[in-house]
Amino acid sequence: MKNEWSLFAAVHQRLAAGQTLVTFSLNEALVLRPDDLRGTVQDEQGEAYELGEDYPQALQSCIRDQRISWGIQFVDRVLQFGPGITALPNRADFEIGPEGESTIDLD
Repeated sequence: MKNEWSLFAAVHQRLAAGQTLVTFSLNEALVLRPDDLRGTVQDEQGEAYELGEDYPQALQSCIRDQRISWGIQFVDRVLQFGPGITALPNRADFEIGPEGESTIDLD
């Protein structure tokens, strides 16, 4: 099974190819907090990725440092990346600003 580094490489590849929203379903993930996920996720094509102890470091270096918008929809158990993220009910949106700061908007 692929890991969080592979997941973020796939996100970069898909965004570079012009996809505006990359979505993963949280499978058996225990969500401790948005920056510290554990478990597995699955992409739109059915590829599974295991999120482990490297997730916070991978998120920082691959997403935050690159200023890629991301969000978690807790009710529907969805993790999303890219400029196509829109505010939805019951979702915590994390937008990465131009200076790399994170803001959270809980609907």
